Amino acid sequence: MEQTDQHAQLYADIEERSMAVLRANILPGTDLMVPHLELFGGSMFLWDLAVQARAMAYEDPQLAAGNIVHFTSGQRKSGQIGNELSTGRVKPIAQQMVFGPAEDSREPGDHRPPTSHITQPPTIVNAAYEVGQHLPEDERQQFYRHVFPKFKRYLSFLLNERTDPNDNLVILLHPYESGMDDTPPWREKMHQAWHHDMPVSRQVAQNLASAVVGEGRRRFTDGRYVPLEQRASNLDILTSYLQTRALSKCKYDLECAQRDPRIVLIKDIGFNAVLASASTALESMATQIDDPDYVIDGDMQMRMYLQQQAVIEELWDKSTMTYYSKDARTNELIPIQTVASLFPLLNKIPENHVAAILTDLRAPGKFNGGYTSVPFNSKYFRPGVYWGGSKWAFAADLLEQGQVVQGRHKLAAAFRHQDLTRPAEPFKAEYEHPITGEPLGGLGFAPMAAKDRIFVEHQKPTHNPNVSGILPAWSPQRFYKPPKRS
Repeated sequence: MEQTDQHAQLYADIEERSMAVLRANILPGTDLMVPHLELFGGSMFLWDLAVQARAMAYEDPQLAAGNIVHFTSGQRKSGQIGNELSTGRVKPIAQQMVFGPAEDSREPGDHRPPTSHITQPPTIVNAAYEVGQHLPEDERQQFYRHVFPKFKRYLSFLLNERTDPNDNLVILLHPYESGMDDTPPWREKMHQAWHHDMPVSRQVAQNLASAVVGEGRRRFTDGRYVPLEQRASNLDILTSYLQTRALSKCKYDLECAQRDPRIVLIKDIGFNAVLASASTALESMATQIDDPDYVIDGDMQMRMYLQQQAVIEELWDKSTMTYYSKDARTNELIPIQTVASLFPLLNKIPENHVAAILTDLRAPGKFNGGYTSVPFNSKYFRPGVYWGGSKWAFAADLLEQGQVVQGRHKLAAAFRHQDLTRPAEPFKAEYEHPITGEPLGGLGFAPMAAKDRIFVEHQKPTHNPNVSGILPAWSPQRFYKPPKRS
């Protein structure tokens, strides 16, 4: 859309507010960016950092690149990059439920920062590629050469250790790995496995435990700052903990987890779509390095290709024209649409799939041109409740990129403008109510500010998506030729 002088001033004001919030959430005494100093203290999170780094790169690309380098320093020996990394300010007791005991992955002289045993959608790979585009050529090469081997190991871990060879989809071990903690597909499966399927005596005990969890949250964690009715429920927290405890006994190993029927395993549509997009970024990074020591080998190319094709072939439901997640135990689709069902816009998908997603994105009964985490007409829609029915920056960011990937530049511009002119924009809230528009969660949330800063940049007449790092849908056929079917 054409930018008027009035729009230019509006966007300039938003840019200034956004950068102020980003700078306010740099950990004192360091250059490390956290999503919210009050709510999360010294913890960095994978996809929070990814969007923050991309926004900060417009002002200080060296700082943005340094944060990505620091986050990858916590990479595990398996290649996994955790969803959360502690900068040292999180109390050990608070780390136990997600991080596990430090000694299980440490050897003498191992000074890596504490990190979680679970991961998150690999948006950090795309972010690293984009941040590198803002660096001078010599610094870009140095940065890419540092992070490329780490990201290659990370994606290799996902494609080898976490992928079902029967359908080439990545399996998630925990709802937090989806990035959408209480999103309905996970919430329903977790409640069924860890609560409803338990004996009545266990259910009663869990109800009491949930009350204790709620009191603890009000006294010691997020409940001190945010009304708990805006958060995941106490039962959500409890069932997630029960799954975490079971996973820790398995040392977070997929094969072991598959042997425990209580553990919920899902082939998550959002994660798999983002992974296919991350392959694009890794391939583009290798191309820019242009060094035989920094390449993606043929076997990994094949796995990337098969995983991308699996998103289309395994997670698309023809009857509803929608992408869904799949239960990894039954291999049946979970027929619950969420905003993650729209994330395949990031990938090379059939045109009729693109058209169906864009129709749902604009339909009043579905997403109404926005990015509520659950469509308005869904029976699972809980407006204003965390990922059960709120508007999150992460979803908006991926949908904007997806529309650009599909060449819908006018739609993307209108989407950005509608979002930037929302009434709650000045608050930079953690998330927002999809009906009333009120700010929810913590205010001054860095990822929301980062998304706004990126959207402002993308609205500028001088913006060139080919420079910013928004990449076309991956075409691995340039490197990998799948065998012809007999």
